[in-house]
Amino acid sequence: MESKNNDNLVEVWQDNVKIIDLLISMVISAILTLGGYILGEIINTEPLVVALIGAIAGFICNIFLFKVKREIVFEEEAEEVEGS
Repeated sequence: MESKNNDNLVEVWQDNVKIIDLLISMVISAILTLGGYILGEIINTEPLVVALIGAIAGFICNIFLFKVKREIVFEEEAEEVEGS
């Protein structure tokens, strides 16, 4: 069963994503990660730890912003009954 808007979807790691959603999520993650690194440099703490916190925050933002495009179809298999 194919969806109507299949033209906007591409396959990445065996999952369907919209190109624009992928680009926006990459920008959000990059900004929060780089912002965390720069903030870590400014406040004289470990910049990589603050960057990791920024990356996790970007991941959480992306979870709530973009919904899953995956279609799961359950098909019942007909069992053959062997007659005697």
